Amino acid sequence: MSRIRVVLYGTAPHKLRAYADARDWTVVAEFTREGGSTADAAWPYLSALLEARRADGVVTDAEPGSLVGAEELDVFTVHVPTP
Repeated sequence: MSRIRVVLYGTAPHKLRAYADARDWTVVAEFTREGGSTADAAWPYLSALLEARRADGVVTDAEPGSLVGAEELDVFTVHVPTP
């Protein structure tokens, strides 16, 4: 069985990586979200990875439901709260 592939997307990538590593998931890409906005330049690249099925899900510290379009891509999203 292959390992789960994820993209990290958040303001605290080290915490997101620790979360993924603890589950033995493969991190295929990492995008640092500037400030609190999910409407940044990284989203089109992240979305393209998901559309191409290069990743199975997103590990993020963005507020649940704030990744507009993620539901349509048939991938899972894990919210990791960060202080």
